[in-house]
Amino acid sequence: AGVALSNRSYVTVRNLTAEYFSNDGFNIHGYCRGLLFENITGRYNGDDGFSIHEDVAAMVRGGHFHDNNYGIQDVTASRSWYQGVLVENNRNIGVHFLGGARSLEDAIVRNNGGPQIRTQSDRARGLGYTAGNPMENGLFFFKNVVVIGTPTAAAFVAGGNSKTVVSHCALLGGKTGLVVQDNAELHLHATVLAEAAEKEIQVTAAAK
Repeated sequence: AGVALSNRSYVTVRNLTAEYFSNDGFNIHGYCRGLLFENITGRYNGDDGFSIHEDVAAMVRGGHFHDNNYGIQDVTASRSWYQGVLVENNRNIGVHFLGGARSLEDAIVRNNGGPQIRTQSDRARGLGYTAGNPMENGLFFFKNVVVIGTPTAAAFVAGGNSKTVVSHCALLGGKTGLVVQDNAELHLHATVLAEAAEKEIQVTAAAK
């Protein structure tokens, strides 16, 4: 990985580009807090442009994640805050949030190969959390985000068991604009859905 941290806290990284690494551009593990990344770029990496795991807390202010496998992929019971990022042209999902607590604001996510954004639960039992706890199910907040999908995948997918709030966003294009899967809870507020190739919203019977 370009930047690899494990069990390190109160680190600030600014004005750095991580490119052409076989794994992630930015890869953070263990128990970390107080991590701040400003004006960073993760591009042309084998897996993720930016990824945090386990029990990490990190903030990204200003970032460009493009031409990776996943643009951003945060997992387990970690906590992440993104402001002012552009995620585009990644081979798979643009922004993939699995479990934990996440916030994405003032962002553009576009032209990625899979769903532009996907939220879902993730097992956190290795950290001692019981099954079904909020950190496992995930709480996800999106505000002032423009999502531009492709005709081959959904623009936004709220996956099983996750709790997601989408406020003042625009979900444009995609095969389906918004998919809400089994046991997912989604709250849409002041958000536009338009220009989907097949349907604007698809909700399974067990969604909320």
